[in-house]
Amino acid sequence: MKSHTILILILFTFFASAAWPQAQPQWKHKIITYEVPGAGNGAGQDTQAFGINSSGEVAGFYTDANNVYHGFLRSPKAQP
Repeated sequence: MKSHTILILILFTFFASAAWPQAQPQWKHKIITYEVPGAGNGAGQDTQAFGINSSGEVAGFYTDANNVYHGFLRSPKAQP
């Protein structure tokens, strides 16, 4: 009798967890990596993004091969 109760409890737990609705992510995030054309690739020369707005535009800066800083604004419609 006791083993039947344990078996029923295990089966109930299995079926209850299988029937429970699974949480679905609300957002489908996509990570895009890119380098700004003209950005240097030496030490300390890279691309840095520092902001994104509600339209998905990314603002940032990059350092070129002459260690000169430049700003950029990347549209989400731009090709990666």
